[in-house]
Amino acid sequence: MESARTDEAGRGDEPRAGGNGAPLRRQTFTVPEAAALLGISRAKAYQCVHSGEIRAVQFGRRIVVPASVIEELLGAAVGAA
Repeated sequence: MESARTDEAGRGDEPRAGGNGAPLRRQTFTVPEAAALLGISRAKAYQCVHSGEIRAVQFGRRIVVPASVIEELLGAAVGAA
């Protein structure tokens, strides 16, 4: 039997929403994380971000890819296969 990890207060290690205690769904991924999810190299992911093939958001020097973009790309790939 597998049990969830907990911290000293007995809480699980997943982020939780304010009122209902439901786990938060990750909204963005770094470019290297997006690359891993898409099965492409980090360099190719940055190339696709800069060319506009992968839509991303920049906050200062940090570039993140919305989860919805990853889902769209994976959905399109599944539909094309």
